[in-house]
Amino acid sequence: MEGDEMDLLDKMAELKDETPFALVTIISEEGSTPRMVGAKMLIMLGGEAFGTIGGGELEKRVMEMRAEHWTKGFHAPRNTSWPRKGQGA
Repeated sequence: MEGDEMDLLDKMAELKDETPFALVTIISEEGSTPRMVGAKMLIMLGGEAFGTIGGGELEKRVMEMRAEHWTKGFHAPRNTSWPRKGQGA
């Protein structure tokens, strides 16, 4: 297991009993992307993040989704796709 994954697992263990969090994982990619499949990021209830899935617009969208999901009480896994910029986004 790589160092980044161990850091992420350590952070999850630290948060598990104290702070709600979501684990975001890139499960597929198309074209040139800043991070590869398997990139992970934790987002805590207050909007703090640990790790990165590539930054920019993608992380902005994930943060918006996090706020919506926690506000509505959704806690189930979710698979979401977004078109690339310039492709109907």
